[in-house]
Amino acid sequence: WTFSIPILINGALKIDFILDSGASDVLISPDVALTLIRTGTVSESDFIGTQTYQFANGSKAKSKVFMIHKIEIGNKSIENVKASISNSLSAPMLLGQSVLNRFGKVIIDYQNSTLTIIDK
Repeated sequence: WTFSIPILINGALKIDFILDSGASDVLISPDVALTLIRTGTVSESDFIGTQTYQFANGSKAKSKVFMIHKIEIGNKSIENVKASISNSLSAPMLLGQSVLNRFGKVIIDYQNSTLTIIDK
C-alpha cells in the first residue's frame, strides 16, 4: 500500500512523492535533479556533499545530497530540506521523516487517502 502526495519543489516542479515513514530524507531520481538544475531552482552551491544510506534490504548506496529551498504540500510549506539523489532512474520519489517531522503533527488517513497537517 503506497500513499502518494503531490509536492511542489522550489515553486517550480510539482511531482508525486511516495510517503515513506521508514525513509530518513527526501529521495529524488537523477532526472528530476537534472530538471531542477536546468530550471535554475537548484544550483551547484545547493549541493552539500554525499551521504551513505542503508536500505531496508541491508544494501548501502552513496548519494549526492543537496538542499531544496522550499517544499510545499497543499497550502503548507517548509524551507531548507535536505534531499538525496538516487542512483537509479527507476527509483520512486520518497518523502521521508526529515519532512514529516518538520511539519509537526501529521495525520494519515489510509481509508480516505488523505494527509492532514496540523499547525504547530
